[in-house]
Amino acid sequence: MQYIELIGWLGNILIITQFMQKDMMKLRIYGTLGGSIWFIYACILGTVSLAVLNFLIIVIQLYHIRKLLKERKSDIFSEQVN
Repeated sequence: MQYIELIGWLGNILIITQFMQKDMMKLRIYGTLGGSIWFIYACILGTVSLAVLNFLIIVIQLYHIRKLLKERKSDIFSEQVN
């Protein structure tokens, strides 16, 4: 098996791990990591459609991570006020 295939398999493992998470933050982090590996894989292979798809997935995942962090920060602040 070539190292390029290993990169693809690593991406697969991260994506599968993503779907086994109950915690949304972990789900988003694994999704970002898996999408990043797949983005690299697509760039190595020169597959533009796959690279664009995974770039968009990474952006969406990062947006949701940021949103989750804001919610957690807001929850911590409201607990301190009460």
